Amino acid sequence: MLTTLGFEEITSMLRSGVYALCLGEEVIYVGQSKNVVARIAYHGKHGRVKIHNGKLVLLEFDRAWVKWCPERELNKVEYRMIRELSPKLNRQHNVGSFREVPKTIASLDLWNLLGLVRPFDRRG
Repeated sequence: MLTTLGFEEITSMLRSGVYALCLGEEVIYVGQSKNVVARIAYHGKHGRVKIHNGKLVLLEFDRAWVKWCPERELNKVEYRMIRELSPKLNRQHNVGSFREVPKTIASLDLWNLLGLVRPFDRRG
């Protein structure tokens, strides 16, 4: 019944695995999670602020791939994928495809950066 209304069953996707985030054809980040779908949603398609090599960077990606694996194998599989794919954000010396956020906190508009509306800007 739900499929006739346009729903898709995703129960099988609510499990552990290693994921790769891509920008174009480039793998830029590899991570692991006990709930991959929730973790990728947390990263957000339009970027998140991350700390990388002592700098704030914006993680931007347009595609995500998953390698499903049991929870007990997450560390091993993630390590192997990072070594094989060499994603830029997983390497301490290379910020690569990530835009560096301005260095002074005073110059950051975190509300805008995170896509939030300041409480005093709300119209209603």
